[in-house]
Amino acid sequence: MLRDAPFRALIRLLSPIRIIIILPVVIALIAMTVAIMIFTQKEVNQAMLRAGDEEARNILKVVKLNIENQQQDLVFFQRYAEQKYEQQLKNLVSVVVSQVDYFHSLAAQGLITEDQAKKAALESVQRLRYGNNDYFFIYNLQGVAISHADPRIRGRDMSAFKDEKGRPVVQTMREIAATKKEGVCTMWWTKLAGTKPVPKLLYFYLYPRWDWMIGTGVYIDDIDQDIARKRGEIMTVLKKTFAEVKVFETGYFSVFDGSKKILIHPFLAGQDGAGMKDPVTGRSLIDDLMAAANNPEAPLQYLWDKPSAPGDYKYVKYSHVDYFPPFDWYISSSVYEDEMERPAQRIIKRQLLFVSVVVLLCMAGVFLLVNRVTEPLARLTRHADRMGETDFTLSAEGVRELKTITFPSEVSLLSGTMLKMEQKLGEYLKTLAETTAARERMASELRIARDIQMSMLPREDIWLAGGKRVDLAATLEPAREVGGDLYDYFFIDPERLCIVVGDVSDKGVPAALFMARSKALFRNAALREPARPDAILHAVNQELCAGNEMRMFITTFIGLLDLGSGELTFSNAGHIPPLLVHECEGAKYVDLPQGKPVGIHKRSAYSVDRLQMRRGDALLVFTDGIPEALNNRDEFFEDERLLDLFHTHPPSSAADALDIVLREVRIFSEGAPQADDIAVLCIRYVG
Repeated sequence: MLRDAPFRALIRLLSPIRIIIILPVVIALIAMTVAIMIFTQKEVNQAMLRAGDEEARNILKVVKLNIENQQQDLVFFQRYAEQKYEQQLKNLVSVVVSQVDYFHSLAAQGLITEDQAKKAALESVQRLRYGNNDYFFIYNLQGVAISHADPRIRGRDMSAFKDEKGRPVVQTMREIAATKKEGVCTMWWTKLAGTKPVPKLLYFYLYPRWDWMIGTGVYIDDIDQDIARKRGEIMTVLKKTFAEVKVFETGYFSVFDGSKKILIHPFLAGQDGAGMKDPVTGRSLIDDLMAAANNPEAPLQYLWDKPSAPGDYKYVKYSHVDYFPPFDWYISSSVYEDEMERPAQRIIKRQLLFVSVVVLLCMAGVFLLVNRVTEPLARLTRHADRMGETDFTLSAEGVRELKTITFPSEVSLLSGTMLKMEQKLGEYLKTLAETTAARERMASELRIARDIQMSMLPREDIWLAGGKRVDLAATLEPAREVGGDLYDYFFIDPERLCIVVGDVSDKGVPAALFMARSKALFRNAALREPARPDAILHAVNQELCAGNEMRMFITTFIGLLDLGSGELTFSNAGHIPPLLVHECEGAKYVDLPQGKPVGIHKRSAYSVDRLQMRRGDALLVFTDGIPEALNNRDEFFEDERLLDLFHTHPPSSAADALDIVLREVRIFSEGAPQADDIAVLCIRYVG
């Protein structure tokens, strides 16, 4: 009987009801495992490929940046050396000029004749030597070498003489001397012991008393030698850096030049890359790499062998190439695709192992849970039902209920998991409530900011102070809570009203802050500077350019209206033209003077123009939020539509003009969201 007990337990375990419960669960777990592995394998592979490619690309950028820094050092060194040589030559020639002056002074005192003074000066200069047997020369303005260390040249007409690169020597010096008394130029000659031309720096001085060009020169090929030596040092540092930098297992960096010579490479350094062929296409691989430098962000993919498998061209290789023009270098990264995918394969194997373990544990748990999970699961179900009634708030009674579920252990584990889940959910809901409150505070602060911005706009009683001689209305509608458009109007004196309309080069809070600063600057400048629009723009431009790290600017129209005469003097800083509406003659756009937006360049200049407004004329100044308003078909409102609008609907007042414009823009937009800030100011001259 005892030996039959295991068999009876097995029969109970394999009873139809248990099989009906267990089999779908097992099938579902296996299917889920297979689906996870299939769908995640490709994503993981692609993610690792992107990460590996990004790593190689970033290192390549760092290498190029390092080379650029070294190249800038070389340029600085070359400029410094040339300036040093130039100053030395200038000092030497000044000594010779002083000596010639001495002989000229003897002739001026009558001690010797002028011809004797010239002859003595030429002979004296001819004998002078310095440095490495370097000498001085003197040419007259006709190009004759009247003093030279080489007797073969002395006395000859050198006006047609050219250097090794075909550049006329004396003609070049005469052209420079025609505008300046002194100058430098670089010519190319072959040294006595040399085989190829090298640069020689010439400095000359036009001696006006006798029309002589006194000069000397020095070879500066040692600068090129120093630069070549420094480039060799850069190459040595790069070789060491490339040897230390590893990208995955066998990835590397290399450098080759425009002549296709491989400069740095783990295996091919010093070789000619022109003979390397793509094993698939048969094209020159080095040409493909040079073409890939046109787009360094996109890798060149090709098949190549590995050091561990020479001649087996089946491995996909990724190469990013960047070109460095100053050195004529191509910097390349090379990484094998399978090495970039290898971490993904390890992750997938671990994932498979983990999922398999979980599936096995779940299957074992199913066998154990079948017998005695009904009642604990029912309690969990009831607890879960009550979660909705308690707004997912975990009570002390609920905690005790979950902790009392201790058998079977799997259900106990499930109850503990549910407890943790509810705790995490409670924390999440708390965090969500805090986040929502923070967003509401932010929205409230933005509304307050909008109210503050709107409160900064001028009040109606400002222009009413002008009596009935002017009718003015203005409005500002930011695309967001706050915006960068602005308008302002204020009296400079009892007879002149200043109007300002501007558009900041951004939207939102930064633009609003820039707008507030600009508005204050316009007011201060108008009261401090001479009462001219161009002077006001110049003063504001100086202030905004100072410390403008954000590189923001503002297009501006500013005008001063004389209430007695109706004359409007105005200036423009890159703003769009305003619209002048005559009472009975239709409307037209006002031609504006040229001017850069305020805040771009300190030396920007602005001009003034004038417009005589007649009684009943209205000037509509607006920002680009009007002509660039979009509808649902991505069509712009455009300037012509606004012009036609006032041809057919002449406004009866400034407020009526604003109502006409805004109403037509809303009708045109067809409910499309506002894309840009809108500021409109209409001033109507009553007289």
